[in-house]
Amino acid sequence: MDRHLATLLHSLQTVDVQQDTARLFPTAASILASLSNPLNVTLLSTQLLTAPAIWHRPDGLTTSLGILTIFHSASLALADKETARLGQPVQQRNGARAVEPWLKAVVKGADDRSPRWKHLLALGGMLVGFEGQGKGTLTSGLRADLEGAVVKALNLALEEARNGAGDAATVVLVASHVFDVLPEWRKREIDFDSLLPLLLKTVFFSSLGLQSGYFLGAIDSDITQAGSSQFTWSPKSAAAFQVQKLTTSPILSSLGTLARLAAYGSQRARSNVVVYQIIEHLLAFTDVLCAQWKSNKLSEIDMSEERQHLHPEALQTTLPTLWNLLKLTLLTTLLISQGAIDRLLNDRSLSANGGAIKLASGVLSILRNLYFITIRFGTHAFSVQTFLHLTCIDILSSSTAETISFLQSIAPPISSSIPSHPHDRTLTLFYLNTAEHFAPLLPSDVCSSLLVSPATPYLGLGAPSLVELFEAAHSVMLAVLSSPFNATLAVSLLPDYAESLFRVFPSGISDRQFRIAFKTLVRVSSPPAPLANAMPDMPYLLLEMIRHRASTADPAPLADLRIIHAEDEGSPGPRLSEQAYLVLALLDSLPFLATFALEEWLGHSAELVTAIPDPVMQKACQDRFWQVLSSGEMDVERSQVGVAWWGSRGGRSAVLAI
Repeated sequence: MDRHLATLLHSLQTVDVQQDTARLFPTAASILASLSNPLNVTLLSTQLLTAPAIWHRPDGLTTSLGILTIFHSASLALADKETARLGQPVQQRNGARAVEPWLKAVVKGADDRSPRWKHLLALGGMLVGFEGQGKGTLTSGLRADLEGAVVKALNLALEEARNGAGDAATVVLVASHVFDVLPEWRKREIDFDSLLPLLLKTVFFSSLGLQSGYFLGAIDSDITQAGSSQFTWSPKSAAAFQVQKLTTSPILSSLGTLARLAAYGSQRARSNVVVYQIIEHLLAFTDVLCAQWKSNKLSEIDMSEERQHLHPEALQTTLPTLWNLLKLTLLTTLLISQGAIDRLLNDRSLSANGGAIKLASGVLSILRNLYFITIRFGTHAFSVQTFLHLTCIDILSSSTAETISFLQSIAPPISSSIPSHPHDRTLTLFYLNTAEHFAPLLPSDVCSSLLVSPATPYLGLGAPSLVELFEAAHSVMLAVLSSPFNATLAVSLLPDYAESLFRVFPSGISDRQFRIAFKTLVRVSSPPAPLANAMPDMPYLLLEMIRHRASTADPAPLADLRIIHAEDEGSPGPRLSEQAYLVLALLDSLPFLATFALEEWLGHSAELVTAIPDPVMQKACQDRFWQVLSSGEMDVERSQVGVAWWGSRGGRSAVLAI
């Protein structure tokens, strides 16, 4: 063993540009685990942290990760050896006494000849090796001492890095490895005020991380023409190689843990300024990422047209890798943002001087910048995204002036036509999905300029691929019409909107959205809604419109234009016809009619149900009819009218045709 150690030490002292230093790492781990003389352990540990062959030209984080792995592997091997020798876990037979001299010898090797961030490699590697994955190798006292040494070295290394003397990326990497091993009370001793800025800089802005998002723009030059109407992105291109390298880098391989570490740290940071800086840094990063995406040729291709305009090679190789990287980026950003919002919800001091509004509007802007990734995987695919969106909307709603200012800052340009660029449509979709929530608190003139005007171009007929945009626009209009403060505005909007609604169904809007829209129009125009005083006949005009339309509608099943995700609707029902969906929309609106008109429209509804020729579709409408009457959707007074009509006035026989 002495001969092997001498050979290794000689290699570590020899600087040779032809030598592959990484090949020494497995040998070093094996020898370090085999040494029994504490002096030799200390000597080798010192050399690993100072050796010219390793540190003369370090290969970024690869070198640091290699040294960390040496101490981790040696600790793991030593623990396994002691367990095998004793026949039981080390701690159960006090076998840790055999480990203790070795551990202390390694600690002794981390001396003043190497900086604190290198000490962290040795200490962190041993902690994860001995105690990771619940191994429990060390006695409680020895483990506590090692944990304390790791946290102390981490804080000292953070101080070095803050002063420009240490390797910030290595400190962040080791922190991510030891985070899950440290107990809660030790985690609280970490200097998160220093760690969080370094972590964000390393992950989002450094060349070892996401490079400020510029990697996305660099892809554009490698996207080439492949035929008259197709583009391709070769997996052999420089940009593809760069993306692949990013996904396997040490920092991005640890993004999950780093995100949890940052989220935890944002709730433990002593200074509120650090929490504000987190959102500022994330906003700066996503601003660049969003701009880089728009400058990329890939952003010019709508998702629904990718198979038509992208070569199969790109669809099957390079694009999945890119979208996996972007998905990881999205989730990391969301988790860190959630940590900041959680801190805001639990710390009133953050709300002082408009702090809550600042954080909420910042997070909403971050969500907007990342929306091109979100819609790729589904707007409801990530619960954390939904939580952040709704929570920040709720916080921002506390100030009408700030809400108006925020909406003005992200509002799409006013235009009578739909934007041709898919990315512009994506940003508009986010705007519409966000703005609708603010309708109840905005004045009528603001609703008209910031909600109605941006939504108007999308209320007409459009391509099936734009159904989600059209539905968002209809949701905005319904939110405006439903606000009790917009009665005057609604008087001018409702007739034209109702006409538009019937015009776009079924080719430009889903059956689900149509039913919601029609039901809402009847509700907001019926007593006791304020609009009912100005337009008392409107609900019955709407009912006559749908009755006439249903009597002449196509009874054939509709093509499925819905883009609602399965998790939103559950198991899909039978595919129905335009006629059946119109009848269902009429049935949905019955609970809002005045009692004096309810019985008449129950009869008209029954006639329409029995006129449906397909028995399956008719049965679906009959079931819905009974559900409206019996499930509690009607209030007591209307329910009495419905029960009387069903039982003693021929309703049952009219609906069931018996």
